[in-house]
Amino acid sequence: MRLFIASKATLHDYAQIREDFEGIVSGKWVEEANLHLTWYFAGEVDDPLPILEKLSQIPPLASPVTLKGLGIFGRRHKILHAKAGDKRLWKKASEFKKAGFELGRFHPHVTLSRIKRIHDSEAFWQKLKDYRHRKLGEITPEIALYESTLTEKGPIYRRIEAEYAKMVTLNEREERISMQIKMQPMGPYQTNCYIVTIDGKDFIIDPGMGATEWVLQNVKNPVAILNTHGHFDHVWSNAELKEKLDIPIYAPEGDLFMLENDPLGQGTPPSEADYAVKGDETVEIAGEKIRYRHFPGHTPGCSVIEIGDNWFSGDFLFQQSIGRWDFPASSGEEMLGSLQKAQQIAGDYTIYPGHGPATTLKAEQQVMPYWIEQVRRSL
Repeated sequence: MRLFIASKATLHDYAQIREDFEGIVSGKWVEEANLHLTWYFAGEVDDPLPILEKLSQIPPLASPVTLKGLGIFGRRHKILHAKAGDKRLWKKASEFKKAGFELGRFHPHVTLSRIKRIHDSEAFWQKLKDYRHRKLGEITPEIALYESTLTEKGPIYRRIEAEYAKMVTLNEREERISMQIKMQPMGPYQTNCYIVTIDGKDFIIDPGMGATEWVLQNVKNPVAILNTHGHFDHVWSNAELKEKLDIPIYAPEGDLFMLENDPLGQGTPPSEADYAVKGDETVEIAGEKIRYRHFPGHTPGCSVIEIGDNWFSGDFLFQQSIGRWDFPASSGEEMLGSLQKAQQIAGDYTIYPGHGPATTLKAEQQVMPYWIEQVRRSL
């Protein structure tokens, strides 16, 4: 396992930065979802548990850290990065050293691009000067261990704590009831499709683009299709699976128009819900109680599907992030209310999001104040 410890970073307008350097440099830009500050690079590790034990001694940052200005370092391979000059980062680095991590030379930054060539040096240095005093974004407070898997399309990051917590939670749950959760990212947006099997009954959650074949290979007794919301990458295979399996579709009432009319113009095969879930509603399907929690904002009907102590959060909550609130039919005001609502929910839940790795409600409640402020600023 190739492991590193990092804090996620978010930029206010990453697309604009990339646009400003277009034609001036060529190289590999980091995917926005992968932006981070690296605290410690462990390299290839067989057993992550010793690292997790040491990491447990280090608390998160007290608050987000501002990224201000752009910089560049490196000789052969130049790194364009967002600067992180807050003194708290060096103080936190000393805590890593006390916990037994050998950091070496600590140079806090968030890599944006690995530059292969600078085509216009004068324009490049002028752009760096233009960005010198700009506040570009923040480093989020949480510090976590990640696995990096290198692929032809770029690295894929998996948070280790979340995966371990998921395995433990699943093992504990299976002692009480017979439940299994299968997950497979689907389509160009890598939308997570889930099959939740409870006492031999299969519930299919968010079958996205190209999900049919995988679902058919992994279900034995399908009973229902459950949609968290109506965006095309979560409902693309609804109609095909409904026809092949002869099972009902459950979807939030506020998003039925998306299933039927393809409002984003993606060519989504139309589907029709057999049951329109109204707000916060618990439905009973094949003897199992499935709870919908309504969190509008990303879409009018955006919901979390709660099964036991699991949340299938669709595009409401991700690991250290939230769904966009600037799409057609999205609402910043409703997203703000939904985050405030989620922040007040007691108890812990394992969160299985629509994109990316699993996390927990408690972990996400720690960063909700940051996202609440970001949404509020956008209104």
